[in-house]
Amino acid sequence: MHSLNQKSNTLQSLLGLFLQSAHMPYKVINTLAHLRISVSTDTINQAVQSLLQESQNSLQQLGQSLVASYMYDNFDVDLKHDTPTVKKSNDSLKHLTSSLMFPLVHGVTLDNLKCSEDLWRSMNVSCCNQFNSWMFLHNLCAYGLEYFHQFKAMIHSPEPVKQIPTVKMPIFAAQVMDINNSTVSGNIQAVMELLQQGRVEDPAVTLDATKYVVLMHRDLGTGEEWWQELKLFS
Repeated sequence: MHSLNQKSNTLQSLLGLFLQSAHMPYKVINTLAHLRISVSTDTINQAVQSLLQESQNSLQQLGQSLVASYMYDNFDVDLKHDTPTVKKSNDSLKHLTSSLMFPLVHGVTLDNLKCSEDLWRSMNVSCCNQFNSWMFLHNLCAYGLEYFHQFKAMIHSPEPVKQIPTVKMPIFAAQVMDINNSTVSGNIQAVMELLQQGRVEDPAVTLDATKYVVLMHRDLGTGEEWWQELKLFS
């Protein structure tokens, strides 16, 4: 079951990574390693560090190209204490931020994104407002009071601005951030730290990002938060 070749023990390596992710005690993993069912804890730690370094290199290479898009969202983790204390009896809920990076496909080049100044001058959000209006009417007639259901057939699909084909793209998971992005200050901090993971903020290793558009994705309500942030810096 266990190969003598250290480069061909795929099953044992996968099992060792799974055991560590399941918080299996090190003594149990080492015992399984002696039985040649898993790899040792030292090998697992080396593999995790290697994967982490490879992931960081991929994130930095993609971020420095500036032809990338970012996605982040908040999630909560309930860290229950084994021994509750008076100070932390109700402080077990942790607010964190997960994030992803993926390259811009469909032939997007760096020159296509060099329009930051033009975008700041125009600030035309008419297309976004039109889509929001259509979505409001659609939800009202589809899920609202029964009286509005009779108008559902009158609502046509929104007019496409520019249709692009669906393609498969690679996605890179960024590090989880210990940030609560439900506030304006937390939202700013999440964006800055996410850009730091791609080393976009380092002028020694990348282009001047202020001239280019950086695409960010998040859930509903993000637009309003970003508008508040723009007002703070305007």
